Amino acid sequence: METKSEDVLIYDIETQVFGRPNPEQDKFQLFCCYSYKSRKYYCTKDVDTVKMLIDKHKFLVGFNNDHYDNPILVREGISFKYKIIIDLMKIIKSRKGGMMTKKGMLGNVLMRHSLDYITRFLDLVDDDSAKGDIDYSVFKKEKWTQDEEAEIKIYAKRDVEVTKKLYEWIEDYFSGFKEFIRPEDVDKKIYLTASIAKFAYKAICKAMGWEETYAGDVVQEGAISGGYVAYPAGEQFEGDIYCIDYNSLYPHIMIQCNLFGRKKDDSDRPIWTGANKWKVEGTYYSDKLSPVAE
Repeated sequence: METKSEDVLIYDIETQVFGRPNPEQDKFQLFCCYSYKSRKYYCTKDVDTVKMLIDKHKFLVGFNNDHYDNPILVREGISFKYKIIIDLMKIIKSRKGGMMTKKGMLGNVLMRHSLDYITRFLDLVDDDSAKGDIDYSVFKKEKWTQDEEAEIKIYAKRDVEVTKKLYEWIEDYFSGFKEFIRPEDVDKKIYLTASIAKFAYKAICKAMGWEETYAGDVVQEGAISGGYVAYPAGEQFEGDIYCIDYNSLYPHIMIQCNLFGRKKDDSDRPIWTGANKWKVEGTYYSDKLSPVAE
């Protein structure tokens, strides 16, 4: 595994849980983390220490942290301004459809999205190194005994250890994405945090030497929305059948038909004009992919 940015903090919090976990109600009780800067684990109940640890790191990595941990910490007065949040659950859920593992395409074979299940499924942990278990009723208590707190700290540290293993696995899995985007985007870990649509756009702009433009010609962080695509209606179809990926229709058609390879000269190279199936504006080379398609 290649060296990671020292600006990374892996973290998890334990809370007093009111019923099912709820970021609007649950009360912060313990913060556990691993710092790549100091190469140390920390477990603390002191909010000022939590602020100090977060302030020292640019990248904050957790599992479901953007949805659960962060709102609770914000209530404690902790700011995430200028921080880059890396939510490993979000990455797995949004990209599993294109992640191949030795057990098959992750989107087809992954049955649950818990940290314990995912890390066991990927063979990152075994029974001795997995997340572990605890009597969860302890998290309903307002105060812990010394023995309970000691047990919770062990449990929390193991949670961070397992999260760290998943983070490093994801870093390795997507390391090849770095070569397709600009160095400044690599420094921001866009290869992990961006939607696949946004990543593809950045990769195309780099490959073609284009300037990136977004809504109102202002670069904005966030997903790029796509168009509405209706599913074909009908119970039975006859004749020529064409397979179209309706989940990514536009890029699918662009690549399938080489729509970036538009003919620009009078050469005798073979061209495609719609194959009498589609009305196409212009003519497109059919013997070689365009740089964008490549």
